[in-house]
Amino acid sequence: MSDSNGPSLTKFVFTFIGIFLLVTIIGVFTGFIGESVDVAQETFGPRAAKEKYEWFKSAADNIQAKRANIDAQKAKINSIVKSYGEQKRRDWDRIDKENIAIWETELAGMVSAHNNLVAEYNSAAKKVTWNFARSNELPQSFQSITSQ
Repeated sequence: MSDSNGPSLTKFVFTFIGIFLLVTIIGVFTGFIGESVDVAQETFGPRAAKEKYEWFKSAADNIQAKRANIDAQKAKINSIVKSYGEQKRRDWDRIDKENIAIWETELAGMVSAHNNLVAEYNSAAKKVTWNFARSNELPQSFQSITSQ
């Protein structure tokens, strides 16, 4: 009696193990495929494309606004400098010297903020997972400002 149950039990155990392995392999494979689809959807899907396009658009607008502010700051500095002509800075009015020093410091900060955003924009534009969302109406890249 034990001989007749032995092969049946062995057959049952091997069948169970085979089914378990098959289900496990299918589960892993479909999980991998499912996760791949999820990642692709999160990276390239319509919502991701919209969010990334909006980021590019906002960044481009912010860069242009920062450039306008930098130009205005430079114009403000230049108007004081030009008003003194050839006169040495040490001979300027104390308030003008202080204002120029403050404005030049502010200008350096504005240029730094601009260049940081430019670097971020250019970096995102080079990423495969981001560049597809940048439309042709937006610049391919921006140049940093190197001098004040």
